[in-house]
Amino acid sequence: MKCFFLALWLLATGEPSFAQALPDTTAPTTNDLLAKSKRQRAGARTLLIGGGAIAITAIAVAAPGNVGFDQLGALVALGGIGGAAVLGSIPLFAAAARNERKATTATVVLRPLMVPNGVAASSTVPAIGIRVGL
Repeated sequence: MKCFFLALWLLATGEPSFAQALPDTTAPTTNDLLAKSKRQRAGARTLLIGGGAIAITAIAVAAPGNVGFDQLGALVALGGIGGAAVLGSIPLFAAAARNERKATTATVVLRPLMVPNGVAASSTVPAIGIRVGL
C-alpha cells in the first residue's frame, strides 16, 4: 500500500519539462519552399551531371574492346551506378518543380487588421497574395 501511494505521488508530481516538445506545425513560407526547390534542383543537377560523367566514362573505357573480362565487371558496375544516379535525379527535379509550383500559387493568410493610426486591431482579416511569374 505504501508503494502504491509512493508511485501515485511520483506520477502526480511529475515535471512536464521531461516531455517532448510539440513539432512546429506551421506551414512552410514561400521563401522556404523556393529555397528548398533551389537546393533540390542543385542536387538533381549534380546527380545528373556526375552520374552521366561516370556512365560515359565507363562506356568509353570499355568500348575499345581492350578490357579483359576481369575488368569488364567493374566497368559494368560503374556504368550501372552512373545510370542509377542519372535516374535518381528525375524524382529530385520533379520535387523541385512541385515545391516551386506550391510557392508560386495564391496563398491566403490571416493578417492583423491595421487601423489608420498605425495600431494593430484585435481582429484579423484574410489577405491574399498572388505571385505572377513574368
